[in-house]
Amino acid sequence: MRDILALREIQRLSREGVNLSGIKMLLDQHRELEQARRLVAELHAEVAQLRVELESTRAVAARLAELRRSGSDTRSGGEGREGLVPVRSARVAIWEPIAGPSGESGQPRGDK
Repeated sequence: MRDILALREIQRLSREGVNLSGIKMLLDQHRELEQARRLVAELHAEVAQLRVELESTRAVAARLAELRRSGSDTRSGGEGREGLVPVRSARVAIWEPIAGPSGESGQPRGDK
């Protein structure tokens, strides 16, 4: 179905006087725009998830600070460390999208 829609768009542009190289450029730009829109949507979702994780981390940090403050008075009694939860850091690999018409695959930029 996509091919039929693409052919209809090519036909429409041709009737409007756009030459074949112009049509190719317009279709390539449209494809790039759609990829950029998908990437933006993915990034928005990732930012939302990171915000949730950040708030969770802040809550854990606040609880840890509270426990440390209260633990300084009760360490001799063995209390103050029971509520601590270990938090492990995560590694993130960022992938670059496919670069242009050469068809190169995405490459990792590295861990952060």
